[in-house]
Amino acid sequence: MEETETGEVYLTAPQVRQRYGNKSDMWLWRVLREEPSFPQPIVIRRQRYFRLRDLIAYENACRREAHDDAPRAA
Repeated sequence: MEETETGEVYLTAPQVRQRYGNKSDMWLWRVLREEPSFPQPIVIRRQRYFRLRDLIAYENACRREAHDDAPRAA
């Protein structure tokens, strides 16, 4: 985890893969191509960095979507 002077926290690609259950680099490549709402990385010197707050917002949106799609009790 990298924290900038402004307090922003960034995760590297391996840290993101670990956050989502030790996924492979191919999984990350696919999700970046096929999931338009997944946060895009910032690339610095060929390294990908993901803003932690963007990942959290994505996770919260997925939870809300899953909750909204859940069957309702009659």
